Amino acid sequence: MIWDISAEAVEWRDGRAYPAGANAGSFEPLSLAEIAGKAARTGGPISAEVQINAQGQGPGFTTHICDVEVDRETGAVKILRYTAIQDVGRAIHPSYVEGQMQGGVAQGVGWALNEEYVYDKDGRLENPGFLDYRVPVASDMPMIDTILVEVPNPRHPFGARGCGEVPIVPPMAAVANAIADATGIGFAICRCRRRNCARRSMRSSRLGSRPNEITLSAMRERAVRYRFSHGVDLMAYDGESLKVVGTRPIRPDGVDKVIGRANFGADMTMPGMLWGKLKRSPHAHARIKSINTSKAEKLPGVRAVVTAADFPEIASEEAFVGEGPMNFRDLSYNCMARGKALYDGHAVAAVAATSPA
Repeated sequence: MIWDISAEAVEWRDGRAYPAGANAGSFEPLSLAEIAGKAARTGGPISAEVQINAQGQGPGFTTHICDVEVDRETGAVKILRYTAIQDVGRAIHPSYVEGQMQGGVAQGVGWALNEEYVYDKDGRLENPGFLDYRVPVASDMPMIDTILVEVPNPRHPFGARGCGEVPIVPPMAAVANAIADATGIGFAICRCRRRNCARRSMRSSRLGSRPNEITLSAMRERAVRYRFSHGVDLMAYDGESLKVVGTRPIRPDGVDKVIGRANFGADMTMPGMLWGKLKRSPHAHARIKSINTSKAEKLPGVRAVVTAADFPEIASEEAFVGEGPMNFRDLSYNCMARGKALYDGHAVAAVAATSPA
């Protein structure tokens, strides 16, 4: 606290803080920059909060254009260029809006080309982790061009529209249509994964609809090479070419975890081990008049009760630590409340006992 007066005794006018009256005291007005400069020793960063119940959601509209390159022999699909045009309402922060649009496109492209749940004949998921469930990475994506069309939403106070969910919808159809346009092979459902595209291409070649016919052995050989270089499963394997990838390794701890027999860090108990808990303040900027630890110290199993009074007072001294100057006394006040709880949840006392109860 800078002036050591209540918040009700301070008023804000003309960009500065003033005492609300003569009874509040005589202090020089403080600008926001001056208050921020003292924030580290008065409770942390300055924050503000405002709420609005905006019930006028506006519909979203978007059009996506996708250019692809398809290897007819392996079915590998490369996106050459992607453009997203979207009515975003009023773009309050244009670069953030562009990021939302590009993120939606990247996720949709992953759904179209890479991401797929693979089950075995018994219905067990074969790619339960990100090692096998491949999501797009930066090298898979081109620069996504964005065109922001700003038609303000008349039902919103700032004219804004939701811009994060809308761009996820079109990519699957845009990619499928681009592949169909490039190869002449349509997809009834959006299963444009490279192995499916390869199989459709092979089937089309067998029927003679494509001039470049290839054999199954040649395609399998290319698919194996592609998997090892890109980590993408294009074809079904006979099990001889791969020793680990694609197999179902035994998980030694699987049974213990399923039946609840596994021990985790919180389950471990060592001889003489003590359990620690913190007592935190339920109020922000609350003065601590006194802390009586006598009752807690008499409880069965309690070995120690620690408050800020058990730590030495650190002199106010600034030093360059990390990215800027730090005051060690202020840091010690943040660790455990000394005379005042600076924020809701500030640690006031610590208890060590022989059991968590």
